This record gives sequence, structure tokens and C-alpha cells, in this order.
Amino acid sequence: MNTEYGMVRPEDARTGMTHGVPLDPEKLPDLPLVAHPLDPAFPDEHWYSVKCAPQDLEELIRTPKYHTWQGEQWLFCCGRPAVFAGTLNSLSLAKFVPQIGAPPQDILDGLASQLGIQLPISLQDLDGGSVGVYVFRCQECQGLLSHVDYD
Repeated sequence: MNTEYGMVRPEDARTGMTHGVPLDPEKLPDLPLVAHPLDPAFPDEHWYSVKCAPQDLEELIRTPKYHTWQGEQWLFCCGRPAVFAGTLNSLSLAKFVPQIGAPPQDILDGLASQLGIQLPISLQDLDGGSVGVYVFRCQECQGLLSHVDYD
């Protein structure tokens, strides 16, 4: 399974660590990390594996993938893989933000701000297929996160 902290293969899940990903040492996540040895060919790349509970990673690799154009990227929050909540479109807005009476574009703008989506996004982008927004919910804090994909 591809995640924001690197691939998770069955052998990685058993050890409770992602396979690794290059991370900026000044912007490291607040998670236990294991540094990889520096590659002399790429001295500016600092690779880290992220440590997680093995049972969380084992559940993650058994979880069905979601469909994207560029490939899934499972997100983490509060030290655990988040739960895939669905794809954002005009029909699913109420699932993520039940605001009765507000215009759909206003709801979308508020949700985009909450999810940290930094682009002008409209219902036509979501429903027309040029932008895919995949929403996750944290298992601990219940916060929402997103992965954005473009066709």
C-alpha cells in the first residue's frame, strides 16, 4: 500500500515500519522515525521509515485501495493510518459537511479550506472529472484529511 510515509509491504507491516520516504529533516512528522543511511550519490536526501503499531499497518495492507488517476496515497493522523471516507463530489458534500441551507459551492469552499486544498476548486471540477479529492477521517481525533489528484 502506498502511503504518505512510503510503501507498506507485508514485511514492513510485521516490523511496524513503513519502507521509507525522503523527508525534510526540518519538517519531520511528530512520529517515531528510523533514519536510513545516507546515500553518497544523494547526500541531500534524508530517508526515514515511520514507526507505527504493526496491527495498524497489517490492517492497512488488507484494506482495499481506492481508485485514483495517479495512485493512492494513504494518509496518517494521530500516529495511525486514517480511514478512507470517500471521494468528494457534489453528491457527497453532505456526508462530510452536513450544513443545511448553505449553497453547495459555499460548503465546498469551507471544506476545501478545512482540508487545506490550495487551489480554486469548483463543483464542476469535482463532478467533471478534472480533480479528484479523496477524503480520510482520523481514527483518533475524527479530523478530516485529503489527497488531491488531477487527471
